[in-house]
Amino acid sequence: MKTNNMGVIEQSKFSFGNIKILPILLAMLMVVPVVALMTTKNWPYAMLVAPVIVAGLFLMSNKFLGIYLLIIQIPFGAFRKIDIGSTSINIAWVIAGVSVFALAVELATHEKSFSVLKGKIWWLLMPMFFVNALATVFSPYPDTAVSELIGWIAAYIFIALIIVRIGEKGYFNTVPMWLVASTSAGSLCAVLGVYFNIGAEYFTQDGRGVGGAPDPNNMCLMIDFIVPIVLYFFINARNTKTRLLFLALLLLNLIAIVSTNSRSGTLVAGLMIVIMMMANHGKITGKLIKLLIPIGLSVLMAVPFVLPKSLIERMMTLTAAHGDSSLSRRASYIKVAMDAYFNAPVIGTGPFTFQNIYEKSREARRYLRGGIDAKITLQRQAHNTYLEILVGSGTLGMIFFLGTIIVTFLNFSRARSKLFKNRYYLQADLMTAYQLSLISLLIFFTFFSDPTHKYFLLIIALGELAMKYSQQMQREGERTTKVINNQMRV
Repeated sequence: MKTNNMGVIEQSKFSFGNIKILPILLAMLMVVPVVALMTTKNWPYAMLVAPVIVAGLFLMSNKFLGIYLLIIQIPFGAFRKIDIGSTSINIAWVIAGVSVFALAVELATHEKSFSVLKGKIWWLLMPMFFVNALATVFSPYPDTAVSELIGWIAAYIFIALIIVRIGEKGYFNTVPMWLVASTSAGSLCAVLGVYFNIGAEYFTQDGRGVGGAPDPNNMCLMIDFIVPIVLYFFINARNTKTRLLFLALLLLNLIAIVSTNSRSGTLVAGLMIVIMMMANHGKITGKLIKLLIPIGLSVLMAVPFVLPKSLIERMMTLTAAHGDSSLSRRASYIKVAMDAYFNAPVIGTGPFTFQNIYEKSREARRYLRGGIDAKITLQRQAHNTYLEILVGSGTLGMIFFLGTIIVTFLNFSRARSKLFKNRYYLQADLMTAYQLSLISLLIFFTFFSDPTHKYFLLIIALGELAMKYSQQMQREGERTTKVINNQMRV
């Protein structure tokens, strides 16, 4: 209805142009699945449709939120899935799907161009995927190979989302803060479960701390990854209160590592602390030393009460005369892996198929563990990411895998040099922390199998962004210098 100039109410003419398409589509998006669910035995879940769609639209409207949620939930891999009836929903996959859809809409509507996905690292990642795909085609274990190839596709999508979505401010502030916060939250869960028996059924496995991670070693990897970043915040804190906060977080994460009884994780964490302190020796002032000495003494006094007897015994087996059964078993993985490699040295037997090969070996029966299901008992991972790559994708796969690592490492080195040259000292120090996080991963990969671990994929993307933002900041610095020089000439 509308009123004319004479004050008389007139009937509005019907026009398709007056119809708002978006509300209709949104209504259909909600009504159709609700009706469909109401006709099944899972009808109670129809009430979840509207909240899920609204949450999805909220994620799409907040373009950076999705990727931050993906990063935050990494330390809680054991709690990502929600069972609805006979269906299991992975929250991370839902968030990633919405984020990918939002990006696809931007690309389709020309809000973004495909140039945002450009990066030198893809010149290594794409050939590596091609090798894995080829190995999958000829794999004698197609079920395992296909499953892992899908995992590689998801990994590449994760890397692309980070490169597109993480802005300069997020890169230098939000990402490192959330990495520390989320991983520390998982560490707190492990400490509560092991030492206070709070939520032990959720936060421990066989008496070992896991926090929200699938297993103790996975948790150790993530803690070792953030140790350099925590130290970065500790060393560069503006005041004593902030410094004490990050020192407390460091101690919490170290106690969490101890709670896992992981020898390797404990040693890597100690190594990262030493290297990070050496890299920042110029900032270790007298005031900082006065703060560290009493804390260090307190930690030494607390060690006998915190360090589990089982971990001490595991540490002692490294030098025991009778040897360590764990080390012997890992030696058998190397033997089986090398035999498998020489049988298919070019492209391997398919991604993550070492477990299938080991299952059929004599070594698998020699180190047979108790259990009813023989397949679960005999299948073992290589406990070494490099061996997994070598067996799964052969020499070609290993060349591209190592190439990706080298390029990522050099990206941080070059970015640090550019930032330092242009007096972005804090940002340059963060590059050192990221680089040490990468090193911690590379060390951990020698006794852990997971080439698509989210923190590894994250650091690859962060290395690519390091070059992007350091170049931008260098150009800004050059423009500022040019303006100052022109003013001085005047």
